[in-house]
Formats: sequence, structure tokens, C-alpha cells
Amino acid sequence: MPHQILSFLALGLLTLSIAAPLTSSLSHEKRFASGHCKLHVTQHQKNEYGIHDKYQFDLRLYDAIGEIIGGENSAEVADLESISSTSQLPYTIDMSIGKQDSNKLRFSYAGETWFTGSSTCSVGGYDSGRREMDCHFTC
Repeated sequence: MPHQILSFLALGLLTLSIAAPLTSSLSHEKRFASGHCKLHVTQHQKNEYGIHDKYQFDLRLYDAIGEIIGGENSAEVADLESISSTSQLPYTIDMSIGKQDSNKLRFSYAGETWFTGSSTCSVGGYDSGRREMDCHFTC
């Protein structure tokens, strides 16, 4: 009987010692599927449909397998200003805007920079005070 108790305790301790580090390391680690990520942006025109003198943006960041890994809701950005958005990615997504609705948006991530007029982005026209766009980048 002492042998059976010792075996049970050894098994229990072994299971506990393996499980504890995995649980604690997972809670501090950010996870995403690397490859080609997508940034979906909704830009709300200023001075239209209840939006005041600053642009408003909704951002959704998707990893390479289409999982949402970050975003912003109703982020206000003044003319010629920037916003940095954190996510599960190791670096922030930075977005800079111009002064007029027709100005291109500038994005950057980990040293890579692109504009809404580039081949990596598709941008719709304004409809009911907002426009939608999707940009792809290496993550």
C-alpha cells in the first residue's frame, strides 16, 4: 500500500509541476497567426451625422487566419494628428490623417509604411458620412 500511495503522489506532483508553468506562461503571452494581417477601418467624416470637428475611426485588426486581435471603437483624431493602436501584435499600428476627407491615410507597422492609395489597400467612397477600407500588411 505505501508503494501505491507513493506512485499516486509522484504522478500528482508530476502533473502539477508540468501544468503550472504552462498556465502561467500562457496568461502573459500575446498570440496571433503571423503572415499577412488585415486592418479594417471605418472612417467617419467630421461635421457629419453627429460627429463633431474631429474624425472618428473604428479599427479592426485581423491576423493571418482572420481572427480579431485588436481594434479601436470611435477613436477621435484631430486634423494632421496620429493614433497608435495596440493589439496582440508586438508593435503598434500607427495611423496618421490629413486635414480633408480626400486626404490619404498613412499607416505604419514595424517599420513598414503604406497609404490608403497604395496597392495594399482598398478604399470605398463615402456613404452616409463614412467610408470603409481594408489594408493588408506583413505581420
